[in-house]
Amino acid sequence: MNRMWSGFWIVFSVFFLFGASLLGFTAIDIESLELGYDQLYKRNRWVPIRILVTSRGENFEGHVKVEVNSISSDTLMKSYSVPLSLQHTDRQKRLIPILLSRGRSNLRLQLINLQNQVRISRQVMTEIPRPLSDLFVLVVSPNRDGLRRLHKQPIDQESNGNIFIGYTVPGDLPTSWRGYDSIDTLVVRNVPLSDQYLLKDQQTAMLDWIQNGGILILSGGRNFHTIKGSFLRSYLPVSLSSLQIENEMPESISQRFDVSSVIPFDKINFVLRPGGEVLIGDAGSIHVAKSMYGSGTIISLSFDYASPPFSDVPFTNQFWSFMIAGQGRSARHAEYRFDPFRKYSEKILKQLETLKPKDLPLIKFIICFLLLYLLVVGGVTFLGGNYNVQFFWLISLVMPCLFSSAVICWNVFVPSAVSVRQLSVLSVFPDRDRAHLQSYIGLIGSTNIKVPVDFGKNAFVQQLTGIASSPIELAWANTTRLNSINVGPWFVSSYLIESFIDLQFVGPPKLENEFNANQMKLLAKHAVGIRGEFLKIINSEGVLRYLETGDTVKKMGWTKQSFLPILSNVGMKVSTETLVLLYDTESRVLTGARD
Repeated sequence: MNRMWSGFWIVFSVFFLFGASLLGFTAIDIESLELGYDQLYKRNRWVPIRILVTSRGENFEGHVKVEVNSISSDTLMKSYSVPLSLQHTDRQKRLIPILLSRGRSNLRLQLINLQNQVRISRQVMTEIPRPLSDLFVLVVSPNRDGLRRLHKQPIDQESNGNIFIGYTVPGDLPTSWRGYDSIDTLVVRNVPLSDQYLLKDQQTAMLDWIQNGGILILSGGRNFHTIKGSFLRSYLPVSLSSLQIENEMPESISQRFDVSSVIPFDKINFVLRPGGEVLIGDAGSIHVAKSMYGSGTIISLSFDYASPPFSDVPFTNQFWSFMIAGQGRSARHAEYRFDPFRKYSEKILKQLETLKPKDLPLIKFIICFLLLYLLVVGGVTFLGGNYNVQFFWLISLVMPCLFSSAVICWNVFVPSAVSVRQLSVLSVFPDRDRAHLQSYIGLIGSTNIKVPVDFGKNAFVQQLTGIASSPIELAWANTTRLNSINVGPWFVSSYLIESFIDLQFVGPPKLENEFNANQMKLLAKHAVGIRGEFLKIINSEGVLRYLETGDTVKKMGWTKQSFLPILSNVGMKVSTETLVLLYDTESRVLTGARD
């Protein structure tokens, strides 16, 4: 009998534990979550959150939402979301860029279904973002190499910040250029970058980022065939001729870095392309070469920096100190360090606020009604004398009632309208028919309303004002939607929107008043109107100062074309002024023969 009861309790315990595990089992789960790359992110920069979501026996339709909350008050400051669809058994990655402020933030990540029910929720506390003076290097490599020795080391002898090294693999690279926002230098070594291993969106994101000021360093040596099959092949400063074995350290390298070695190594023979520049070596034996690509730079190494003899500590320290301190940050990215000390956003905001309420129909109606009211009451007072006091007071009461009724009827029957002023800088890269658009927009409404606004695909929105504004809610899908913008006749809601656009769909800009970068300062002194004020702000605050370091911009000018789609469920009246920078990228790529 005791044995029977013992067996019963054993079976009961097994079924009880099994049932409890079933109750606690979640068919959909967030398998992994990572912020940035090796926790590398800077203040006031977009940072990618990479999540891996799995489904075991359950379908899911909805979206992934990330809320950024204040760590002190737990107040929602902004939220970002992307769609998510899971099959019965599925495993998917999602990358969600978020904008981090100066301090720590409390992130709440949620999976929300179509019924607006929270399926899963996770919380993450961010570290304090690094300052803009630090230099971040992201290495795309199958393993962690000798570059890790430079992690947290000073950039140079001056107190200009520290170097931070992070690692990733091709599959985790961003699908949007803003995913690289905290990265100054991207190093690629011994990984395939062909269509088979890298999505088209990842390839486009990398090229967009380089043209917008990024630095790409491509390691050579045995990576010869990998580079030959890479999508970057046509954009390199050199063409790849052949692979050979060198028996000793080249003289140009040994003399420059005071190192020597007789260890054989693999070397790629380079042929310099038009627009390329030799950094180490000469035209007959190129070891390191670079070329400008838009505002950024592409650097090719003939050797593999992580293989002997180049992986030795003395060479690694000297070579990468030269590369990172001298070449590791583009002129455009170097200027970003001064953004916290510039006031161009505030000055541009003042220009947007010149969109006055008097330009709106309701305000005009109120002004006309008040004038009519004063004329009627004044006329009755002047002509009626003292004997018609009752009629005077009747008019004084009836007119405000009519006014209130008219305003109510106006709000009910007259469609709401929103006026938009847009001041933009468009950087055009003709070789790819792509352009980077940076738009400052101000919105003012005929009435106090909340409206959703779509800004086209892959736009990144940042709020400039906190006046009468709710937390920013940004949703990426087929378009970029900003939910619940507060607009009204008494204030201007202002935003900064950045995106890369395909010019083949919108057409090239038609320039007016063409000039070059050298003439910009002179024009800024004498320009008038809204264009003149915009140019003065850009010039006085040094926003385009990086153009002085090269001749990559061949033409500048103005256009009234709008390259930013602004769509809503209310009428939109948009006025646009766009400063266009036309880069000379087409000639180098077209004249540089494909290997």
